[in-house]
Amino acid sequence: AKGQRLLVFRILQAHPESTSGEIAKIGKIDRYIPSRRLSELVKLGLVRVVGRRKSRCNGNMMQTYTAVKQS
Repeated sequence: AKGQRLLVFRILQAHPESTSGEIAKIGKIDRYIPSRRLSELVKLGLVRVVGRRKSRCNGNMMQTYTAVKQS
């Protein structure tokens, strides 16, 4: 799980304001992995929800996420 969180976090650093589906596509990983790890990363304060928009993957309204800058 730690390795998956790191992968999702790094994808978000490179692709801010992405949906979970977009993260899965970019990372070539199962679509359920980002969904699980994003909630963990939000709880850890490393990622935040920044809005909602239509996903580039399926056109559904989805939450978008951004990695929080580390000081």
